[in-house]
Amino acid sequence: MRSLNAEQSAKWMEKGNILLHPTEGVWGLGCDPFNLKSIERVFELKGREREKKFILLFRDLDSVNLYSDMILKKSIISSFWPGHNSIIIPANKLIPEYLTYKSCFVARVSDHLPIIRLHEYLNGPFISTSANISGQDAPESLGSIIKLFSYKDVALYNAPLGNKVSPSRIYNLIEKKYVR
Repeated sequence: MRSLNAEQSAKWMEKGNILLHPTEGVWGLGCDPFNLKSIERVFELKGREREKKFILLFRDLDSVNLYSDMILKKSIISSFWPGHNSIIIPANKLIPEYLTYKSCFVARVSDHLPIIRLHEYLNGPFISTSANISGQDAPESLGSIIKLFSYKDVALYNAPLGNKVSPSRIYNLIEKKYVR
């Protein structure tokens, strides 16, 4: 499997490829959210149901607001972001329907340095989903994950994993409650 730095990783995803990347707590699979072929490939790699949606990782709150039908205010969001929380928010027309559920999408602004560095080279958000087969626990080691996703269109963003022990929590801003 190719091992890439942040700049190479951004270019890799922009070409329609899949990126194995570190997050705050688990290894993720990422891709360009506006490339339907890439999205389909992630579904295929994970054996994931098409009804399940993905988290979009954004650079900052201003970037999220470009895609939201609700202007998020820093005073409201500061308890969630940047950090290990994802938020369900209303989507505007810039978010493709295949990324929405009930006209909403899931967004996160990470405080994990490798994700911040990756965003320095990207022109927008990217998909992130846990690096496992749907319905199964994530493999315990990076080596096992690499073996599981060892395909020519998957590369590794070689940066450290964060110290969280679980996937991000998901808060539904419309219903005002955590759903995960």
